[in-house]
Amino acid sequence: MSAGAFDLDAVVIGAGAVGLACAAALARRGRSVAVLEAADAIGTGTSSRNSEVIHAGLYYPTNSLKHRMCVIGRRRLYPYAALRGVTHHKVGKMIVATSAAEEAQLQALHQRALENDVENISVMSGEAARALEPNLNCIAALMSVETGIIDSHGLMLAYQGEIEDGGGWVALSTPFEGATPLAGGGFDVRAGGAEPFRLTCRALVNSAGLHAQAMAGRIEGLAAAHVPAQVLAKGSYFACAGKPAFKHLIYPAPVDGGLGVHLTLDLGGRMRFGPDVEWLETDDPARVDYAVDVARADSFYAAIRKYWPALPDGALRADYSGCRPKLSGRGQPAADFRIDGADVHGLEGLVNLFGIESPGLTSSLAIAEEVLLRLEGRGATAVSELRPVVFFDRDATLTEDKGYTHKPEDLRWLPGAIEAIAHVNARGWLAVVVTNQAGIGRGYYDEAAMHAFHARMQEELAAHSARIDAFFHAPHHPEASLEALRHPNHPDRKPNGGMLLRAFTDLPADPMRALLLGDQAHDVEAARRAGVTGVQTSGGDLYGDLLRGIAATRWG
Repeated sequence: MSAGAFDLDAVVIGAGAVGLACAAALARRGRSVAVLEAADAIGTGTSSRNSEVIHAGLYYPTNSLKHRMCVIGRRRLYPYAALRGVTHHKVGKMIVATSAAEEAQLQALHQRALENDVENISVMSGEAARALEPNLNCIAALMSVETGIIDSHGLMLAYQGEIEDGGGWVALSTPFEGATPLAGGGFDVRAGGAEPFRLTCRALVNSAGLHAQAMAGRIEGLAAAHVPAQVLAKGSYFACAGKPAFKHLIYPAPVDGGLGVHLTLDLGGRMRFGPDVEWLETDDPARVDYAVDVARADSFYAAIRKYWPALPDGALRADYSGCRPKLSGRGQPAADFRIDGADVHGLEGLVNLFGIESPGLTSSLAIAEEVLLRLEGRGATAVSELRPVVFFDRDATLTEDKGYTHKPEDLRWLPGAIEAIAHVNARGWLAVVVTNQAGIGRGYYDEAAMHAFHARMQEELAAHSARIDAFFHAPHHPEASLEALRHPNHPDRKPNGGMLLRAFTDLPADPMRALLLGDQAHDVEAARRAGVTGVQTSGGDLYGDLLRGIAATRWG
């Protein structure tokens, strides 16, 4: 079948957080995509039955997929949420030890966090911990500043919005019935529901969560040996009435199968506890009873009072439960995520996602990028990475500002500008221009003229073996003559940080290793609002300012 003969570039099975993120990543790259979801709403499974925590990445074996996807996903998730207006809060987490044995676990966790390149992590004494949280009982604590909470449904809606903005669609109440590989590549996909249909696609992504193994069994030509056994573990949550007793998330030392009965805060500040771990006898998700057994409250009280002795009697009430699609069982080492491409199972264009439990929500953006790598045939060793990034303002930072400069023949480089860009390129970092271009909104020139100016910049940089990796511009202005570009305070226009946040979403740019150089205070303010370092330069020696700016950052 020829490339143009497919109905769609890709079909994704499952409209949970990870499936939607995969489809959004495909749509972002201009691919036509549909998501098939058996339920009548998005995210009704694991994605809506969790703690809504943004994990830092300190628990997982170094270089495992869980480790790398969590750290990369978390770094991308904060700017993505800020850009897309998804409610979130970097509240921080304290992992506490109440015994000498647990203190040893904290030390081991701290060492793993350092090996996992987790930022802003520190060990504190019990006294220091209680200074932050007076209601806490512990002899030591591990502070994770980068841990947060997020509106998981809002995140999934943002992913769905990206899919639909790119021309894709999410088909609800539309179960995946099966797929047959086509001669020459691609798949014939059968969808059920009230109005069954068939379509062909170049790529198929199985992101069905708890049902991933069952869906894999419906793909013809996929050997059973490539479908791992699933183990289900239920986790229950209890809510706590009354005023919150803590400002941070509070976690005990980890337990078999999970992270222990921990205290989380929802976005309204309400305290809730869980999940615990209840290993189920069935591997069939349809047989999971999500009702919370109120008798489990006794074990919750005992676990919580180790770190919060003042928990009042009768304060807990049954809230909700979830179920983890695990690939390992009771007493076994925790299994890693599985992102299986053709290098594993031999079917070109198919990626199966198995065992996507916590930290799947945190990892969703990174898993989506990893799926694209697998679809490109780059194999299991091609783990997606983030790169340091240097943002440059354009006029009066890189080039002379002659007042709404836009003619290619007026391009004049400032001292040290080309050298600074070449320095960034040579180290494998990203060089990105972020520039207000109100002249477009005011009608002085059009976007074609700006692009021609940028093309001239690239031509002259190429003569010095240098390049700009991406240009972002904000043509908006409060007094723009073009109505479509008239805006009192557009989020992209500096001093707002929208262009930087957009770069973190569109590029493999690392928000934790980012620097902005600009000539005005509003450039530095835009960097601050995007959570990165900003340096104001006079344009007299940009290369020197770059080196000084890098030296002042933690990644220099």
